[in-house]
Amino acid sequence: MRKRPQLLAMAVATGCFFAPTVDDTDRDPASQGYISPAQIPLLQKEATKACKCERKMWVGGKYLCWGSFWKQANEYRHVESGTACSEGSIEVVDFETVSDSETNMSVMTEWGYGACSDAELPAKQQEYERRTGSQSC
Repeated sequence: MRKRPQLLAMAVATGCFFAPTVDDTDRDPASQGYISPAQIPLLQKEATKACKCERKMWVGGKYLCWGSFWKQANEYRHVESGTACSEGSIEVVDFETVSDSETNMSVMTEWGYGACSDAELPAKQQEYERRTGSQSC
């Protein structure tokens, strides 16, 4: 019992303290909330599927259709952003990766004009312009 206070006194006197550190280099990046670039296409497919589901359901579709996507997305560090362009507004979820050099770590969750993919967007945009008689954003 008496040795511990003596060791502490000696450590204080000599300035020798051992502070345990956490080495994150061996830890799985996903366990730290970072997404793997390989997950992005999978999440994009899930977002496209959820968008099409919501479009078919309309009422209540947002909550019923997007649950699986958000459950997966919320496992990772991300920021949601969007534009304000009425019918043409887009929404994107940007994910953090371990490496800052990764590009295009985003998942589109709203394409605007009722589109649910990049492929649908031009036709939906033209349909909007024809229906409203106004230019899109």
